[in-house]
Amino acid sequence: MATFDAGISADWRRYRQRCAAAEYTAQTDCTTADDYCCASTMDCNSVLLPLINFQRAYRAGELNALMALYSSEAQENELTDWSRIRQAYAELFQKTSVRSIHFTQVRIKSVADNIHCLAMANYEVNYQNEQLQQITRVGLIVFLFEQQAATFHILRMRY
Repeated sequence: MATFDAGISADWRRYRQRCAAAEYTAQTDCTTADDYCCASTMDCNSVLLPLINFQRAYRAGELNALMALYSSEAQENELTDWSRIRQAYAELFQKTSVRSIHFTQVRIKSVADNIHCLAMANYEVNYQNEQLQQITRVGLIVFLFEQQAATFHILRMRY
């Protein structure tokens, strides 16, 4: 089974080349984090990079890098604020020395009048628990991204 990293890296390179060729200027055209001036030029394929970075930070247990991907208004399942999400990952990373997450069959689309992007994927999480048992979880994960200037952040996540 190919991992998400391998499949999406080529997509991300094509996206970056296309934006460079079109002289994409969303970063300079958008003035504030609350400004939706980028909405008309939003290409939801740019959420591929935060998804890659999510996998990398999760695998490495890099809490700060992982949480930088989240909006300050983020919610994840029953966790209703950023600090609770951070605490949950801090506990997970402390309890697990070996962990991985892979996304496959990623589907992305623009929603809410091009203000947000929705990404859905199959996921597989593997980790070793405190009793040294190998645990595998699989399912569907849904991300809702908000664009802040030229950067996408996770606003909602459900799995």
